[in-house]
Order: sequence, then structure tokens, then C-alpha cells
Amino acid sequence: MQRKDFDAALLQAKSLDMLRNEDGENVRNISKIAAEQKNYDVAIKGYQYVVNKGNSYPWFVTANLELINVQRDQIVATTRYNKNDLEQLKHTYIQFINAFKNDYTVVNATLELSQLEALYIHEIDSAINRIVPIVENTRTPKELLSKAKIYLGDYYLIADQYWESILLYTQVEKEQKGNPIGEEANSETPSYHIIKAISSGRKHN
Repeated sequence: MQRKDFDAALLQAKSLDMLRNEDGENVRNISKIAAEQKNYDVAIKGYQYVVNKGNSYPWFVTANLELINVQRDQIVATTRYNKNDLEQLKHTYIQFINAFKNDYTVVNATLELSQLEALYIHEIDSAINRIVPIVENTRTPKELLSKAKIYLGDYYLIADQYWESILLYTQVEKEQKGNPIGEEANSETPSYHIIKAISSGRKHN
């Protein structure tokens, strides 16, 4: 791992996992680091190994979503992807969401799917419609709720709905004050004056 020889690290982790009949956690950890280092091939092999262990293992659902996310990152990291690649990814996300209903991870999957739609497929209305129920659901965990609000605020910006985005960023800043996600929201709110100027300019035009 220190030499960033992820292939060798993954091979060793898989061997130890099989030898000790472990739950795939170490393989998943190496896959996560490999993905962060943009070594997508190793990350995909690692996550696929964990998924193949079966749904009786604790990391099965999480590894499934992480596998899809890495496949997405690998695709969009190139300039050669096409609309069909993105639509297939969208279908994979939807299959995951339908297969694991009422699971905490499904909310994360929905957030990831919304980003795919908003930033790459350019289906901004669909992305907004996916996030609004999460934001309005009083049972959404606090951390995921804040993340969803930031995503939705970003999508409202793309859709030129400036005031809605400001409201969401401000809510997250207040709700998560002192936390990293609150700082992220705070980094968005200075755009208030820029947005106000743009909005004012449009009115004059």
C-alpha cells in the first residue's frame, strides 16, 4: 500500500480473506483507497470480490453501491464515454435502488444517481425530482439530509432557481455549523451577492 502497488495489495488481501474466511472488509478498504487514487481497475476488482461473497456478508450492499460509483468514475474520467454508457449506469443505479428498498444506502444511491442525471446526462428536472422527497422526508438521517440539501441547492442553481438554492445552503450552514458539511454550505452562500446581482440584472433586462 505504501508503494501504491494496489494490485499486489489487493491480491494479498483477497488471499488472507479467503484463508481466514473473513467478511471482505480489508479488501473493501483497499478498493476504497485505490478508487481515491484513481486506480479504478483495482477498485472494481476488489469491490466485485466483496459483492461475489454474497448477500449474507455485511458489506454486500455497501460494496454493490461503491462498485457502481467506481464504474461511473472510471467512465466520466475519460472523454470517450457516450450517452449510452451513461444511460446504462442510470439503469444500474435504478436496479440497485429497487433491489434494496428501505435501506440507508438507497438514499446515498439516489443522491449519486441524481448527480449522474444533473451533471452528465443533463436531466436536471429528473435530478431535482429525485432529491425533493429526500429533503422533505422527516425521517431522512441528518447527515444525508444536509448532503441532499446541498445537492438540491446545486441543481437549483443549474436550473436558474437562485433563491431556492440560497435557502437550502443557508439551512445547511445553520444546521451543521462547525461541521465539514456546514463549511461546504458556507462556501456556497457567499454567492448570494453574485446571485442577487445576476437576478437584478435580469430584471433590468
